[in-house]
Amino acid sequence: MVNLKRLWIRLDILKRRDPVEYRRTPFIEENRVRWETFIHHYLKKSKLRLLTADVKVCNTDSIKELISIWTENAAKITKFFFKLKCGEPCMCCGRKKHLTRAHLLHDRPELLKRAILEAPIIDDGHECHISSHWFMRRYIELHIDFPIAPLCKECHQYIDK
Repeated sequence: MVNLKRLWIRLDILKRRDPVEYRRTPFIEENRVRWETFIHHYLKKSKLRLLTADVKVCNTDSIKELISIWTENAAKITKFFFKLKCGEPCMCCGRKKHLTRAHLLHDRPELLKRAILEAPIIDDGHECHISSHWFMRRYIELHIDFPIAPLCKECHQYIDK
């Protein structure tokens, strides 16, 4: 049986949207090193096609257009990169249901925007552009500070409200 008091405490921790307060939670402090190790190790090891295909993105495009274009690719990379293990329990309620990948602090478009804005501008003599390879890789690296959690559908919907 699920301990409801413990469940509500976990959900309230996950629902926090203040980055400073969120980073001090025991959940984040306990898991940060594990996430960082996993992400750095897996980025070196994996050869994701979407990460290795470098598309020149015009740096004068509006940020909204770039986010709308690249959100689908970011979703695919997130799904592929952060695979969920079969039988893994929801980190809130502990039930072994179908799990989803929940962005806990910032959602996908916010992380994508941050990665695009941090991308260095490349001047190849003809035009200035940014590298999709660089900002998609940075998008994955941002999940060290803004992790993804395996949550059941009900818990995921609760923290997204």
